[in-house]
Amino acid sequence: VRHAGGVTGFRVSIGDGEVEISVSDGSQARPCERTPRPLVREGGYGWGLVTRLARVEVVAGPGDGKTVRARLPLTSAHSAYEHPRFVPA
Repeated sequence: VRHAGGVTGFRVSIGDGEVEISVSDGSQARPCERTPRPLVREGGYGWGLVTRLARVEVVAGPGDGKTVRARLPLTSAHSAYEHPRFVPA
């Protein structure tokens, strides 16, 4: 949400074994992955995490803006290690 450039909507819903997080903003720019800068300790990790852990869609809004929807399966902490995209640190 920090880099969204003026959030106009935020929604979380749970159903059918998944959680959906939707964020809308007034920008038409699509999200993009930035190169992490560990020595600066700021940014570059969020979008990469989202796209690795969730099914993501970006939908153009009416006029300017967009909505980004991320859907994640509801799992127990134990089964998270079995997620096909899980990469241990």
